[in-house]
Amino acid sequence: MLEADVFTILPPGERKVEAIVLDGPMPAGLVYKVQIGAFRFPISEELFSDMTPVTGETVGNGMVRYMAGMFTEYGNADNAKGQVRDRGYRDAFVVAYMNGKRISLTEARVAQGAPPIPGALAQNRPEIVPSVNVIPTPAAVVETTPIQLRPATTPVVVPAAPEDEAAVLAKYPASAQEVVSAFAPASNAVDYYNVSGAAPAKQVETIKGLFFTVQVGVYSKPVALDKLFNISPLNSELTETSKVRYTTGVYLDTEKARVRKDATVAFGVKDAFVTAYLNGKRIPVRDARALLARFGNGVLADPALATP
Repeated sequence: MLEADVFTILPPGERKVEAIVLDGPMPAGLVYKVQIGAFRFPISEELFSDMTPVTGETVGNGMVRYMAGMFTEYGNADNAKGQVRDRGYRDAFVVAYMNGKRISLTEARVAQGAPPIPGALAQNRPEIVPSVNVIPTPAAVVETTPIQLRPATTPVVVPAAPEDEAAVLAKYPASAQEVVSAFAPASNAVDYYNVSGAAPAKQVETIKGLFFTVQVGVYSKPVALDKLFNISPLNSELTETSKVRYTTGVYLDTEKARVRKDATVAFGVKDAFVTAYLNGKRIPVRDARALLARFGNGVLADPALATP
């Protein structure tokens, strides 16, 4: 029986690469874990090397679920879930096991004689695990004359079934070489930023491969550096609605991007968040993780472009 929580999240920048044990024995009794994600293809141990222990569980449909830590109480697991999400794993959620068998959170609470968790989703079939995705409030759209932040909206919480990694990858070419070779920027891709007085920025439309960055804000046109909290380095992107989206940094892993996000919040961008780009186009961070897990470093942007 588990007598104490087992979980360590490493300080920013630190990594501890350990073998991920698949289908290992579990303590008797009730155990909570934090599910980080589920993948159909083998992943590198480095992907989750910022926390320990991380274990894997194979399921009948060929997927492998990856879990962090072991906890005696739901509240402790829920706190760890917040830490895991802060590292960029935005779909992480708490799961429960009784004597090594996956059970619903409702069943776990009943077993402990505790009240149900408000809003908890019942897990009637262990192999089908619902999750709750929080749609992040985008960084504020800022008009330039005058500069005014539009009011932030309340994040919307909607239930959603986790998307199969195979379905995610089906949207992309079948190899890393094909993914990066698909890069074909338009000849006028950076013309929108040829504006006098605009803040120095790298146009994401010119960056081949996959990288992570942190959104600073969306403006009606290119703006001066002092309008962007003097944050540097900056990237720019022309959106489909002809606005200019600013981000900061080019990072090849989510941990460095998360550290940059915290720094950006400290600069004053309270709703900064980590995002990802592939071949000059923004993609969901979930897709970026799946591509990294499948193809490894071969899909990443040129390391020479990365922010130190």
